[in-house]
Amino acid sequence: MQKLLSSEPYSSTSFTLINGQVVKAILTVKGSEINVEDPTLNETILKMLVTTGGSISAAQVNLAIGAASEDDLRAAQRANAPKSIEIEKLLTFVRAQKDAQAATASAPLRVEITNASEFADKRATVVKVERGNDGLLSGAIAQKI
Repeated sequence: MQKLLSSEPYSSTSFTLINGQVVKAILTVKGSEINVEDPTLNETILKMLVTTGGSISAAQVNLAIGAASEDDLRAAQRANAPKSIEIEKLLTFVRAQKDAQAATASAPLRVEITNASEFADKRATVVKVERGNDGLLSGAIAQKI
């Protein structure tokens, strides 16, 4: 099998802000190849493609979309100097978002018991409050002692 025509794979990464989150999109186009069994047909096949307006399309296109991390943005900033100002704005946003989440997770929770009348003897009831990884209230359990 002889390679008649091949193209190089291509990949592109872009970042954008969607609904308050920095999103990373990676587009990958894998190169296509045309192989022939008989090497004497190479010129004939290439002439046919050119004269008949033939075309070859990419074999595989892949688009991966996900949340962009601070490390992703720093790597993109180092690799693409002309877009470093745009990427710096996104980095500032990601850092501010991370700081806000850390502040929320460490802030004290205020818990109000709206049905306090259901606890007849308030001294004999303990309420256990649970916090999720995001710092918000994830559950509360009332136990009689």
